[in-house]
Amino acid sequence: PQSAVMAAVFYSSTAGMLAAAMKLVRIGQNTAQSLLSEALTLAPPMLKSAAALTLSETGSFNPWLDIAAARHETADGRLFIS
Repeated sequence: PQSAVMAAVFYSSTAGMLAAAMKLVRIGQNTAQSLLSEALTLAPPMLKSAAALTLSETGSFNPWLDIAAARHETADGRLFIS
């Protein structure tokens, strides 16, 4: 169902950002788990609000993120190699 997919995307996105934060900001695993637990308590109202949106109301626009990702791909010293 849609609610399960939305919950999985929320969890995956949050966990991914925290994994990057552990490398970039040097937070520990315990701190990351605490932040993840805290974020998960915020999920239900956020997911309810998101589920009420129409398709035309959704989307994101962040050209700086796209530019940074493109530059990172060809950088001399890369932070994340995948």
